[in-house]
Amino acid sequence: MASSERIFKLLDEENIIEDPENPVVLPATTNGQIEFQNVWFAYGKDRDGKPDWILKDLNFTIGSGEKVAIVGHTGVGKKYGHQPSDALL
Repeated sequence: MASSERIFKLLDEENIIEDPENPVVLPATTNGQIEFQNVWFAYGKDRDGKPDWILKDLNFTIGSGEKVAIVGHTGVGKKYGHQPSDALL
């Protein structure tokens, strides 16, 4: 039951990315990739005042036409890890 509640809560969230009034339409032959290099991310600090890293030196590339799934335990930050790339997708 708790899992479905989390899913519905996520689905009910407001989209913070707005479509532009005059979007640029790319040709169907456009090829590109999204690349993450040396990505580090922390939500806050640990008891010693040091960053509480949840991502350390993350590197990966998503090629044109590829599909990617981010999986992990509840609460590890899967939902927030994609935000820097949302505008590119």
